[in-house]
Parts: sequence; C-alpha cells; structure tokens
Amino acid sequence: MLAYYRRCDMRDPACRRQRKLLKDEFNFWAEYVPSEPGYAFECAALDLAFSLQHSKDYVLSRLWAIYILRQLPQLSALQASLWHLDFPRLMAIGHALSAVPETEMPRFDDLLARFLHPKKQDESVPSARQIRRLLRQQFDPEPEPPQPLESLYSYPVAPGWACLEMVSSEGAIETIREAINTLAQQQDCTKAQALLKMALGETPKITINVYRNERSTEITTAGGERFNSQDLEVLADRAHERQLATDVEARGYRFPPSMRAAIIARDAHCRFPDCEISAQWCDIDHVIPYALGGPTSMSNAQLLCRHHHNLKTERKVFCRSDGEGNITWWTSSGKRITTTPAGVLSDATEPP
Repeated sequence: MLAYYRRCDMRDPACRRQRKLLKDEFNFWAEYVPSEPGYAFECAALDLAFSLQHSKDYVLSRLWAIYILRQLPQLSALQASLWHLDFPRLMAIGHALSAVPETEMPRFDDLLARFLHPKKQDESVPSARQIRRLLRQQFDPEPEPPQPLESLYSYPVAPGWACLEMVSSEGAIETIREAINTLAQQQDCTKAQALLKMALGETPKITINVYRNERSTEITTAGGERFNSQDLEVLADRAHERQLATDVEARGYRFPPSMRAAIIARDAHCRFPDCEISAQWCDIDHVIPYALGGPTSMSNAQLLCRHHHNLKTERKVFCRSDGEGNITWWTSSGKRITTTPAGVLSDATEPP
C-alpha cells in the first residue's frame, strides 16, 4: 500500500498549487534567515517587520522556524521532498526546540522525521498541536517554571470592567478552564459568573477527568497537558480512580460515563480533518449511526463538534472507522482523508 499525506497527492491539481504556495512562502522567508542566532536575528526581524508591516514576533517566529529546521537534516530532506509542513507546524517545532542543546538535535531529528512521515493512504498531516505534544513528552515532566512560579493578576480593560490572568501549570489551567465552562453550561450563566460562584462555594459537584498512563504513571489531561507536583497533591486528595471501558459494547444509544472518558482520552478533540475544537464542546458520534445498527462502542465512536456532526448527519460528508480509532472521511466527489486520534489514550503521538 502506498502511504502519502492527503495534501501531498500530486495527482490533485489543488495539492499541486498548494505545494507551490508553500514552497514560495518558505523560500521567501529562507532568504532572510541569518546564519547564526543572536543579535543578527533581532536586526533581521526588525528590518523585515518594518518592511512588511508585521510585528517583530511574527517575523522572528518564521525566521527561527527555518533556522531550527536547518539543524534537523533528516526532517529538512523530508520537507524538501514532500512540502507537507506549513508555518504553523514549523513554528511549533522551532518553539519547542528553541532551548535544546546542539548535541541533542540528532535525537529530535530522528524522532520528528519518523513521526512526520506518512504511514497510511490519504493521511492527514499531524497538527501543530500534535507536534507540540510529541516534543513536550521528550522533556522533563516538570520543567523549570517561569518566574514567579504561580501568579494571579488583574487589570482594568474598560470602565467598570477588569481582566483576571493566571499563571500555573498547563494541566491546572486546562482543568480550571474545563470546570468553569462545565459550570457555565450547567447553570446557563456566563463564564465570569461561573467563576464567581465557584469562588463563593455556591456550585454543585463537577466531575473533571484526568488520566494516568499505566506505563509512566504520569497524570495528564486528555490533551496531554501536565500538572506540577503541587497540583498532583491537590488532585490526589480529591480523585477517585476507575478503569476506562475500552473494549466493551454498551446497551442502548447513550455512551456510559467510563466509555465517554475513554473516547475523550483517545480523541482529545473533534475528529473532522483539521478541526481542533476541544472535547468539552464535542458530541460523541456513532460512526455507523445507531439507527442503522451501529454499536455503542469505542470502536464505533468519535468526537465531533456540533458543526461537523451536523455536516455528517446531513450527509454532506461521509466517514468510516477502521475500528482502531482511525477515521477516513470523504466528500461526495470522492476526495478522501484519514485522521488519527490525538489524545493520551492513542498512539498517534508515538513514532513507530
């Protein structure tokens, strides 16, 4: 079987045109990348920012992405062959590897070259989010935090209005965000009102799922966000552990709570191509509709945001599952693309 990314199918005229656009954009920025990091980078970024009327950070992130790619010869060769990585993906790599020592680059080069090589027909290119998570897993689970360690800021934004800003671990922030959104939905109130109710202790019990990897014992959110040691102590005082239902079939239409938690941990976000609406805002869809005999099981389930769920229901797009979590989508004209799961219960972020 020939494996290729959908966007790299040169039989498709749209893909050929997109490749030319990607190459032209890449080559434009590549002309301005200094040979060494440091002061020259700052000067080059400022000059281009003035010329193009972009911010310095906008320019610097693109120059740095190409500089880092040049330190990864295997990935550079793959990119020159496929042209599958756009700037959001390249910038995710550049940012994640910005502090990696030169001696460690060959390991990351090998990792990324294997991860970003197609393994199926019509496969979707891993998203910037998936790339960031893969690279994040390679670092110390509790990296040196920014100073101060944890902070809470407030500042005015308009007469009578203020903004609250918090610095904490990725896992804590994601858990707090999910709790606020869940309460706002339950109480039919704004997110600010939900947070105020939480602060005053006027809230019902809210269930938030976090996940422990049996191999590493690490605890994360469904999307792979990590907690620091202090957060884990708080979780330990409140958590109730349960096994996820991954290989059972439920009776009836509704997915039971344990199976829902497993599907969320496998998918993390909407499974429609290039949609990353988080699980909290997604429905759990029967890939083969329940009314047509589709089982209520993890192998026949996927997360879909309401918009893409409606597209499928209205038969404007079609899909099927291979039973292992990979979903192949196609349009009425026959264009196909396969998406892979991106959650902590999947193997999508682990290279072969």
